[in-house]
Amino acid sequence: MTQLTEYIGVISRTHGVDGSVLLSDTPSVTVELKAGDPVAIGYSMEFSRVYTIASFKQTLQRCIVRFQEITTPETATSLVDHALYVAPSHIKADTDNRYTVADIEGCVVYDRQDVKLGEIKEVWLLPANDVWVLLTADGDEIPLPVIDQVVKSVNVATKTIVIDMMDGLSELAKNSPPEDMDE
Repeated sequence: MTQLTEYIGVISRTHGVDGSVLLSDTPSVTVELKAGDPVAIGYSMEFSRVYTIASFKQTLQRCIVRFQEITTPETATSLVDHALYVAPSHIKADTDNRYTVADIEGCVVYDRQDVKLGEIKEVWLLPANDVWVLLTADGDEIPLPVIDQVVKSVNVATKTIVIDMMDGLSELAKNSPPEDMDE
């Protein structure tokens, strides 16, 4: 079966009377889905259920989706706040400077001196800018804002990213205790 690993948004509400739903938090990529394509819906990829596309419409502002298994707004309401995942083959990046979540997750991160810092564990799609979560060898998680001052290069083919670690970013590590903790 096709891997349904690409996040394309969160079901925000029902739309109309036929069980259609609106997606929000959608990345800036083109999604090509047609009737009969499988998708996964769930709070996470690991806890998702497969549905079948009945119709899919993407505009600049939103995506409207209808599933073969969902035919009423009452049934569709149970899907609100769940994420929608598709096969990687259904995602098309819009420009050379935009990446899919799968392009970034798993990339090895280096600093400008070619020192390995860790691997991208997770991608947060936020309104101001995305954040890539760096997992270090020590098990620390450092949120990296996807801005020009931090991300210097991305090579999707080799799954490598070069960054400049801004002052204060490493102090945001999840597993690290604050330096000024009293003993």
